[in-house]
Amino acid sequence: MIVKNYLFSLPFKWPAYSHQLSACHQLIKTQFFPHVHVMLLGKYWDSFNPSPSYLPGSTQLQNLTNGIGAWALILSLAALVVGAAAWALGAHSQNYQHTMVGRRTVLVSAGAALLIGAAPHIVDFFYSTGMQV
Repeated sequence: MIVKNYLFSLPFKWPAYSHQLSACHQLIKTQFFPHVHVMLLGKYWDSFNPSPSYLPGSTQLQNLTNGIGAWALILSLAALVVGAAAWALGAHSQNYQHTMVGRRTVLVSAGAALLIGAAPHIVDFFYSTGMQV
């Protein structure tokens, strides 16, 4: 369709090839795409059911993911404590730069903890939304 529109948008016409292009377009539309559509949607994707039990090592991968999540939460907590300390020291010493850095660190670490906690729900939301398309 894009090639056909591009060819006919040129300042000159190709009358000898116009019937061949439309025939080729019809051939692709009726002969090739329905089989591909049926093959992808009908045969494979209707039975798409992701499950970790289908692959070996999925328990170790789940444990690794849980461990990385725990480390990320611990690092987020440490950043929150350091940011709060920098914020407090900057506020008491009337240092605007340290106050802003500490405040930004507290907000970023709180946002990171929020995203770490919400990550499974965010992925599940987008997966279920994608399956409805």
